[in-house]
Amino acid sequence: MLKISLRLKLVVLTVGLALISGLVGAIAFTSMNEISHIYHHVATVNMPKNEAVGEMLADYRKLRVRLMAIGLDGETAEQAKSEFASGQKAIDHYEASNKKYMQIEYMPGINFGPDEEKLYRSVEENWQKFKKISEKVGTHVASATYEDRRQILDIIRNEIPEVSETFAKHIGVLLDYHKKQSEEWVEKAQSTERRARNWLIGVIASGFLLALLIGVLVSGWIARQLNNVTEKL
Repeated sequence: MLKISLRLKLVVLTVGLALISGLVGAIAFTSMNEISHIYHHVATVNMPKNEAVGEMLADYRKLRVRLMAIGLDGETAEQAKSEFASGQKAIDHYEASNKKYMQIEYMPGINFGPDEEKLYRSVEENWQKFKKISEKVGTHVASATYEDRRQILDIIRNEIPEVSETFAKHIGVLLDYHKKQSEEWVEKAQSTERRARNWLIGVIASGFLLALLIGVLVSGWIARQLNNVTEKL
């Protein structure tokens, strides 16, 4: 009877500790998977989109500088053509970055995150307007007559400032959106990490206390049984 009862108590202790160990492992595994998924999203979605928008903004600025340079006093026809050609390279690079941006899915089969599409469409709409102004300047650069130069100066003074200001405003909002998205996803990962750590501490502490309690009960029971046997002898 003594042997059977002791075995059962030891089995309970062993099974309890095994379950606690399994629970600790499950919490750690699940949490690591979730954190890994979140950081994967940051690395493959948030950061690349943020980088692509940053490149688009840089290319817009290059194009604007080139267009404004065409209107400088003393600019020769050849210099104007060279400036315009450099502006075209900025447009090509912008389009490549824009294409890269559109190829990044927020989630499988979903291109845009919450509120992102509206912000992007505003940027794209204003970019097309700015690109048309560049094309308009290009038609006058090719001819290089006095009237063409006057038209270029008119475009630079009256059209570029308003359109460029509007575009810069919208792409700035989109850039801020992606920075905020990155921060939110990183905070989500950190929150998951904190929650998992608290769970693990709680489970490990509970396991320790449970093992201690069972150990005390078993040792006390064994001591009583041994005392009974001793007394009978």
